Amino acid sequence: VGVRPVAVRAARAKSTKPVFFDMIHSNNAARVRLWMQLKRAGGMHELIESHTITYPDLKKPNFAAINPLQKVPALIRSDGATVFESNVILQYLEDKYSDAGLSLKPSSPEGRQEMDLLIRIHDLYIASPNTTAPGFSHSQGAMYLSTGWHGPARGMDLPTRAAKLGELWRQFSWLEAQVAPAACTGPYLLGAQLTLADLTWFPTCV
Repeated sequence: VGVRPVAVRAARAKSTKPVFFDMIHSNNAARVRLWMQLKRAGGMHELIESHTITYPDLKKPNFAAINPLQKVPALIRSDGATVFESNVILQYLEDKYSDAGLSLKPSSPEGRQEMDLLIRIHDLYIASPNTTAPGFSHSQGAMYLSTGWHGPARGMDLPTRAAKLGELWRQFSWLEAQVAPAACTGPYLLGAQLTLADLTWFPTCV
């Protein structure tokens, strides 16, 4: 479903449901999509409305009114306020619907700190260029962005690609070492408990 002016005005109006804006190939939006599926049996779709948009929709003024960075994910709260940045949305939804089903945050301050660090490293060094200026790309883009296909604004030359691949190697090596102590206690990044860190890293790594 694309972004239409009437739909945006209706979504921004006060309602009983938040509205989540998703995109199929976005790993950052996918963490919220995973949360909606895994938070409780049967998913969260009865409580949160979803709109799947396309890349051209990001450039429309109607979507810029929801997320001025013109990226996904984005969220309209049930009171009409808008939220953007994937981790902010994810943390907000987990807090708001904490009693709806499975807890996806560790119970201890130390566990939450470890989870937050894993998310922070992913968002700073893997999945974001940390700027909206043209000509800058996230490290993960080294796996698929090219000047020939995506143009000079999003693509990268071979030296830049090599440097970003080196950054990916450093961060994945750090991740392996960071989660190794918990590996004997369970299948997730922090061991036995599925957390928001898993929802963050999984779409990027598969």
